[in-house]
Amino acid sequence: MKRIAIVATGDEVVSGDILNRNTQEIASLLESDRMIVKTHLSVRDDLGEIIHSIEWLMQQHEAIILTGGLGPTIDDLTAQAISELTNMPLEFHEHVWEFIQKVYQDWNKICMPINKKQAFFPKNAQLIENNVGTAFGFYIRFKEKAIFVLPGPPKECMPMLKKVVIPQLRSEGFSCAKYRHTWFVLGVGESAVAEKLEPVCKSQKLSLSFRTGFPYVEVKIFTDHATFDDHLIVDALQGWIYNREYMGFSKLFFSDIKKLQHSISFQVDEKDHWMLQWLPEWNVFNGDDKITLSSDENKVSFSRNNQIVEYQLSNNKTNEAAQEFLMEWVCYHCLNAI
Repeated sequence: MKRIAIVATGDEVVSGDILNRNTQEIASLLESDRMIVKTHLSVRDDLGEIIHSIEWLMQQHEAIILTGGLGPTIDDLTAQAISELTNMPLEFHEHVWEFIQKVYQDWNKICMPINKKQAFFPKNAQLIENNVGTAFGFYIRFKEKAIFVLPGPPKECMPMLKKVVIPQLRSEGFSCAKYRHTWFVLGVGESAVAEKLEPVCKSQKLSLSFRTGFPYVEVKIFTDHATFDDHLIVDALQGWIYNREYMGFSKLFFSDIKKLQHSISFQVDEKDHWMLQWLPEWNVFNGDDKITLSSDENKVSFSRNNQIVEYQLSNNKTNEAAQEFLMEWVCYHCLNAI
């Protein structure tokens, strides 16, 4: 089993001045490629702390991906940290310096001598080109570990990750995790879903985990093969509203809204306008397929072609949680109407 750690460097990350979105996106991309991300770590711009963190992570990981600290200023220390860790001196790369100067020229800006720092990399490092900014990344092997260093800005590091890092990790056999199969169940508690699915997964020797992101419960089932017979899972979810897509029903609804505007129309009494607070321009829908929405105390109803679907809201119908659920619930039934 090959494990990966992700390290975000920067005082601004540790102090909470900025939200570290890099780690989340990197982890998601790696996991979707069946790679095992074991640890996330944030480290201040301190040379000793960066080195110590990498040494500690190397004890339990086969690859480490670092972001940040490749700029030209005094607090950009990642390349120096790798140099001291590996005992590989920093070497100047003339072609990188020429590239940096050309970028500044294209930006109609003056390239200061301080920027020359970005052309120094540890000896034997494989450089990773930056097609957006001036900070090249690099890849180096040390004590049989793979260490990748990428710039901090997402628009710079993410293309490098996709073009270079992930393919390199694949070639080194890091795509070794189980296959993940996902369902998103709407309006049901995690414990209720677990009660139905845990016996099924146990009998089939399937790994199971959950993540609640109201109003959905994300069900994740892990298998040894890319495909498996999921009919027992589908049977267990019978009677509930679920989706195999990552997108919620509301996102699917709005992505197809132009078609829906000419397919369906809403009939809603004034007292029930609250049910469409999430859709301020609902009255522009002019399709022939009439949908009636109504409510009674904590119960909501969706009616189409004399077929009525009802749902009992456990929360006060005017609160934010109820509104969020109702948007997904109505969108689901509207999508089924076309």
